[in-house]
Amino acid sequence: MMINIYVEVRMKKLLSHIQQKDVEGGSLTKEEFNDLIDDYVNDKSSSETSKSVRSIVYMGYSNVLIIVLVIGGIISFDLFGVKNRWIVLLIVFLFLAIYLYLTAKKIRSYYNDEKRIKAINIRDNITLVIGLSIIYILHGVVYIGESTFNFFGVFLACAFFLPTFKTNQTIRSNFHKTNKNKHE
Repeated sequence: MMINIYVEVRMKKLLSHIQQKDVEGGSLTKEEFNDLIDDYVNDKSSSETSKSVRSIVYMGYSNVLIIVLVIGGIISFDLFGVKNRWIVLLIVFLFLAIYLYLTAKKIRSYYNDEKRIKAINIRDNITLVIGLSIIYILHGVVYIGESTFNFFGVFLACAFFLPTFKTNQTIRSNFHKTNKNKHE
């Protein structure tokens, strides 16, 4: 939503600046104004920006889901206890399915090569599932009251999230590069 508002404000500024200039003794007509907007929307660099924005949005959603899966899983096992852990696992599988869908959309909207899409998608998803499994096993199955051990386990599990964060950083860097080139 914020990106959409930014694009709308930016377009309004650009178009109002153009509209203020005299074009053959007058301002732009409504039809010329609409044609100018259509040209801006159909511009090739605009499609690259749109592609970059889509991947950023999916990246944001997937980051939120990672945080919810990690922190929510740890807290949920403490709240529901051992007897009701099936509720936690059911909710986790639902969130994990949403995460896998968003990751596939994120990677597909960023990369063009089908082999690379598949390899990065598999790598990111497998390492995330391994990391989450470590956390859930430590807190839901083999809970040891030792806080240092549990912290070390969560820290080790978060190391498995690094490939996902690396992919997200690549997407973020490309977005900033695309956005910077657009404004220069």
